[in-house]
Amino acid sequence: MRKKAIFLVVLLIASSHFSLSASLTKDLKITVKEKRIRDFSLDGLTLVFYVNIANSSSKAYFLSGYEYRFIVNQADYLQLQTGLEEGIRIEARGETLVAFPIKITYENLFRTIPAMENELHAICNLVGWARFSDGRRERGKLALAFTGDFPIFWKPALQLVRLRVNTLTIGGADIEFEVKFQNKNRFELMVDRISYTLTLAGYEIKKGTIAGDKNIDKRGEKLFSLPLLLNFFDVGKEVFDVLDKSSTQSRFYGVVEVQTVWGRLIIPFEKQELLKITKIP
Repeated sequence: MRKKAIFLVVLLIASSHFSLSASLTKDLKITVKEKRIRDFSLDGLTLVFYVNIANSSSKAYFLSGYEYRFIVNQADYLQLQTGLEEGIRIEARGETLVAFPIKITYENLFRTIPAMENELHAICNLVGWARFSDGRRERGKLALAFTGDFPIFWKPALQLVRLRVNTLTIGGADIEFEVKFQNKNRFELMVDRISYTLTLAGYEIKKGTIAGDKNIDKRGEKLFSLPLLLNFFDVGKEVFDVLDKSSTQSRFYGVVEVQTVWGRLIIPFEKQELLKITKIP
């Protein structure tokens, strides 16, 4: 008799849970209204799912909490479980927009999912449950299943190509310095400004900005040629001896300022190496 009573209680609880979930499914509808990338930087970004919760019933509901897994390229990146003490009110016969922000740092992404270190783009999924109450007790939960994507940003690679001396006299020199920027990303870099400093053997040769078209195509590269007229009274007479050699330690550094569809970036760069000096006979 006791076993039968316990069975009836369990059956009643299960039936009640099914009834509550069925009611939620009938009354509430969850859809993704927009996916947006915010706080885009060299270190990462925030991917936000803006979710619309429509309530077709005559009574208000409250979003009381949620739990989800955030999956990147079919591997777990993040798990989160959150309770909302006051709850978010979903008005009767109304709609409420709720944001689900996911902060992604590239360092943590590569550490958690090493396979992403060579990727340019990521496909992601948010899957889990949203819990609802009527303000007094829990009424059940509905599934969350959103799909999105986000870029993995790579700083432009820098290559020192050539240092050529066209003329060299006791008073100055006409030289040409060539440098190449390579864009690994799947999108064009809209470059506003490239500010640089060039030093040879520790001597500052030139500080300035690169003129002309500076945009770098997606998965492309751009060569910049910097013609420089040097006065040894300004840069130092020792630079004559530097340019008279077959090679010199060269350092090229500065910042690239770019515009992207997700915001503005200021990207530092630096390259230092022993560079061969070519001379016109």
